[in-house]
Amino acid sequence: MVELHFNARAVVLALLAPAAISAFSAKPPVTSISFGENIPGKIKIEIPRRPKDPNAVVASPKLSHPLPQAPKKTVVIGGGPTGLATAIMLARRGWHNIEVFDRLAPPPDPDDEGIFSDSARFYLIGLGSRGQKALQQLGAWDDVQRYCSAVVGRKDWSPGAGPDEGNQRIFTDRPYLTQVLARDRLSGVLHRICETEYSNQVTLRYGVECEKVEWAEDGAAEATLTLRPNSCDTAALETARGPAAVGAAEDECPAAEESAAPLRVTTPFLVGADGAARAVAEAMESISEAEVKVTRYEDDNVRIYKTVPFSLPAGFAGPAATAATAAKDAEANDAAAAEAKEGPAQAAAAVRAGWRGDVNYSSRTKDGRINFDALPANGKGDYCGVLLLRADDELAKPDTDPKDLRKVFDEVLPQFSHLVSDADLDKVARKPPSRLPSFRYVGPRLHHGGSTVLLGDAIHTVKPYFGLGANSALEDVIALQRSLDASSCDAPGPAIAAFSKERGPEAEALVRISRSFDRPGKLGFITFILPLILDGIFHGSMPRLFAPNTIAYLQRDGVSFTQVARRKRRDRLAQAAALALGGAAGLKLASLGLGLAAQHAVGPALKAALAAWEAASGPAQAAARVGLAAAAAAGAGLWGWKVMDKSKHMAPADAVAKGPWDKGGKKSGRSNEDFLMNQRLKQPGAGPPPEPASE
Repeated sequence: MVELHFNARAVVLALLAPAAISAFSAKPPVTSISFGENIPGKIKIEIPRRPKDPNAVVASPKLSHPLPQAPKKTVVIGGGPTGLATAIMLARRGWHNIEVFDRLAPPPDPDDEGIFSDSARFYLIGLGSRGQKALQQLGAWDDVQRYCSAVVGRKDWSPGAGPDEGNQRIFTDRPYLTQVLARDRLSGVLHRICETEYSNQVTLRYGVECEKVEWAEDGAAEATLTLRPNSCDTAALETARGPAAVGAAEDECPAAEESAAPLRVTTPFLVGADGAARAVAEAMESISEAEVKVTRYEDDNVRIYKTVPFSLPAGFAGPAATAATAAKDAEANDAAAAEAKEGPAQAAAAVRAGWRGDVNYSSRTKDGRINFDALPANGKGDYCGVLLLRADDELAKPDTDPKDLRKVFDEVLPQFSHLVSDADLDKVARKPPSRLPSFRYVGPRLHHGGSTVLLGDAIHTVKPYFGLGANSALEDVIALQRSLDASSCDAPGPAIAAFSKERGPEAEALVRISRSFDRPGKLGFITFILPLILDGIFHGSMPRLFAPNTIAYLQRDGVSFTQVARRKRRDRLAQAAALALGGAAGLKLASLGLGLAAQHAVGPALKAALAAWEAASGPAQAAARVGLAAAAAAGAGLWGWKVMDKSKHMAPADAVAKGPWDKGGKKSGRSNEDFLMNQRLKQPGAGPPPEPASE
């Protein structure tokens, strides 16, 4: 989704020279493609295409290994970022006859501001170190970065906090800055690269659904697919694309037209990159349940969302502002422009509020009803917010009353309410909601025979709270490239087996870790809140022995998901041992204290009891001490357990909080939410808290 709380990044690269940009400005002609003689001629798919030069050969400039030999044909199911990136990777190796099929319409032209100016229409994703490095290796990062907005920090409002009480962190020394863009825009850039640079190697076919996949008994030779055109036209397919969400609802596009004759395609190499549709994965599961299995978790914390566009007030600090100069720049350089545009009062309020155009904004309600998170849609102060609601919420329906929605914003999101226009809020209230995906992963094997391999969201689907899904999908493409480079066989079979061995455990670890952030009620306390607290305490006091909290650790460059899982298991064991030893030591001190008290003020009965304790056998005494230490540790967590019990429908990813905001009519300045937020944000690269806002 949109939360990119913890991705840390370095300086934004310079934009491409105008000459390089202009190379992509002209649109190629449109070529009409049909599927063959068995499909009625009226069923055609219009695809922008540059005429092919049959004599041109595009070899990979970075081809490090001539094996495995390119198959005669390669089919990629799924034309999203992962499928298109896979096609580019294979084309760079010198492979030809690569066909990409997708059930939706082609992505929009990334330069079409008439489409992308509607920030609420598209789903924003954040590219961290994993995604950026993958695109760099594919030679696509410079093209993609042109359309990105850098995020240098985040600002959170704790539940119950006033509009001027946000907690801001600016990340100062991270190797990668999070880069945000619409998912469909990323697809559009990769689509254009395929069309302009690899048009003689890659063919893109849209509006085509994969209905069935079959293999020979051994699965090694080839796969046969049954494909069928969708019944809807291009305009309908574009509507079906909607706010492009990772793992969007599987019924978002109409079913294939039953009356159209299907196309059967046989290929020696098949890549399943079709995301939540999982046509290839489910076909593999149906014939080898023990080795290829789709693990589907029941969603016990169902959330739906609506996207909300808004614009920062004039006078906000632009993306180029640094942490040290943002407030000064906003006041000195932008105050006059803000006053001219909106008047002195609103301009002064904008400067006091400290709005920046390069920060991730977030706020929540105490009861867990609403979570609002927003990312920059561009460098002009336009933002796209995501309003997360429970599925049974009155606002989680189409055609709700805009007045009711405005009332909710005024009451619980006042810092954002004045930034959302009435016209935009009316659209938000009228449109239907979208649902976050459920957690799923494929394993233990990700390939079938020597002909088929799965990657991307087809093998791991997570709720996009922390920007892991899209980045890990692009990382899968590079992992497949490494496996192909390392292979010494003519056929790709051993390479995809090696890929499966590497990425299968990664997919499982990613989904399991992400799901632990999303459990509601008491389970959420056990799987997320308590570990977050323990990591904050132990890492803060012994950073060389204990790793940072899981969320921060996931953002470390070069650390895999399985490494994170192993390290946190080790930390939990060490933390439990430390708590047990601490409890035993505390009991020993208490017994000594009681012994001294007994000698001076307590009767013989207590002295006899202490003597019996000291005389107890070693194992029995040790067991008693460990038991009491465990009881003490459990008691220390009762406050969190009680909080989560009262909030059974909230999950830690919703940033649960029930802290003592008001004591004796005065703000306490510290709360449970403050503690959790500090642990959540405390990590290398986070700058100091901002100075208190002046009254």
